[in-house]
Amino acid sequence: MSPQLLAQLASDLDTAADLVEAIDDDAIRSDRGWDLQGWSYELVPWGVRFTHRDRHRNVRTDVVVRLTAPVPLRSSTTTTFTREAAPARA
Repeated sequence: MSPQLLAQLASDLDTAADLVEAIDDDAIRSDRGWDLQGWSYELVPWGVRFTHRDRHRNVRTDVVVRLTAPVPLRSSTTTTFTREAAPARA
């Protein structure tokens, strides 16, 4: 799965949680038809960081999905690309 597609899918923490489960579980990954080869995740405060490594184990992309609480208080998520030129998603 490309970083752009993962970022589109991970537009909220619910879907990010589904992606985390799919990375850990072949059956979920297969049921959803997601190719998550090279992807790993790390739980971070208020969110999750997805990291893609190429076949040489070099980090190519980090996609971070986190909960933000703007005023007035409401839930939203942001997805940010690093190590690759791409616009931040709000």
